[in-house]
Amino acid sequence: MTAPTAHLKSRLCGNAACIKITGRANFNLAVEFKSLLGNFESKGCTSFRLDLADCALMDSTFLGVLSGFGL
Repeated sequence: MTAPTAHLKSRLCGNAACIKITGRANFNLAVEFKSLLGNFESKGCTSFRLDLADCALMDSTFLGVLSGFGL
């Protein structure tokens, strides 16, 4: 059985961004996720909310991007 394909849904509300990740967050999604975070940050976003309720798993590459952004 394979894990579902990963998807990102996002919304920018003022200076806050909401990002929902569904499926398998792996190295393929990490590039898109990093670009999305950078895009929101360049628009003045200062607050991020992640919804990981439907995220099946995260690989080390994706976790690296996530933790690197947090630092």
